[in-house]
Amino acid sequence: MKNKEGEITRETLYQLVWAKPLTILAEEFGISDVGLAKICKRLNVPRPFRGYWQLVAAGRKIAIPPLQSARNDDPTSAVISPETYRSHFAPQEPAVLDRINAETLPRNRIEVSTTLRCAHPLTREARDAIEGGYTDSCHRMRAAWSVRSGDGCLDIGVSKKTLHRALRIMDALVKALEARGCEITFDKGRAACQVDEERVHFYLWETVKRSEREPTEKDKAQPWRFDKSEFTPTGELTLTLDESCAERKNWRDRKKKQLEDQLNDIVVGIFLTAEKLRLREVERRDAEQLRLEAVQRHQEMERERQFEDERRSHLDYMVTSWIRSQNLRQFLHECEKALPVQANTVDRAGESWLAWARAYADALNPIKNGSMREMLGRS
Repeated sequence: MKNKEGEITRETLYQLVWAKPLTILAEEFGISDVGLAKICKRLNVPRPFRGYWQLVAAGRKIAIPPLQSARNDDPTSAVISPETYRSHFAPQEPAVLDRINAETLPRNRIEVSTTLRCAHPLTREARDAIEGGYTDSCHRMRAAWSVRSGDGCLDIGVSKKTLHRALRIMDALVKALEARGCEITFDKGRAACQVDEERVHFYLWETVKRSEREPTEKDKAQPWRFDKSEFTPTGELTLTLDESCAERKNWRDRKKKQLEDQLNDIVVGIFLTAEKLRLREVERRDAEQLRLEAVQRHQEMERERQFEDERRSHLDYMVTSWIRSQNLRQFLHECEKALPVQANTVDRAGESWLAWARAYADALNPIKNGSMREMLGRS
């Protein structure tokens, strides 16, 4: 079933998700367990609750919920396609490989300072913008929208308690990228690392934990204004590459490896993403070139077709004109014989009319009026 791609019915999916854990099944399909869970939700297929397989392994017998009949507007099948973007990307360019290998050298290890005393100007600007900004519903400090949508600043969304640490991490990353020949730019307010001709957008944020809070007496008096969800910052930081083709998009705090110790990995991720963007642009340009060449071939064929149609139309016209000319000549010959003769001479009026008619017959004749020579010149 690995890398299987095709349509699956909700009945088959129901049997599979209750036969083995979702993570194993998702791996066999070549997609993430989150993606498979979304498909189950879309098809209204019940899936095991958390801890179900541990209870099964312990010998517990648990009733499996039945598969409800599909409603009229519910889909009955889905197409499961492997997530090809998760496949390992191996760059071929020597310059990119050298950049990546350099990040493994001890002398290139990125160190995060304990203070912001010698902070990068972009870091200082971001600190001022964030401290002068606002706090969102998740208790994360953000720069004002006018700043982020204008000239832009480093995109950081963290709580006040975590701000100093986030600024130090971002400061170390910005300095390291510039030391490696990259440039920090802003595209419509979004921070990006310019690697040669490509831009890789990135931002740093703090995860939050959602919980439900009990309404106060004031909330009960105005239930339409009560929001039962409450978000609490966790102190865990995540740096995200905001590109759909990124080999890896997120680096987050882990128990054994904080974000400070993953900055070299992040730099590698930026280089890989930039190379993917470059290759995608090359493919786009190649495809555009092929499209333009196809358009040019079509236009050339269309011109040739039109030219051939014109030649045929001209030839048909000349044949028609020649036949008319010959018929007119024959008719004039008969007219000449029918005109009254005085002293073996046609009268002047008839002679004048015959001269005019013969000139008209010659004008119709493509051999005499130059139409044939014109056509040969155009060929």
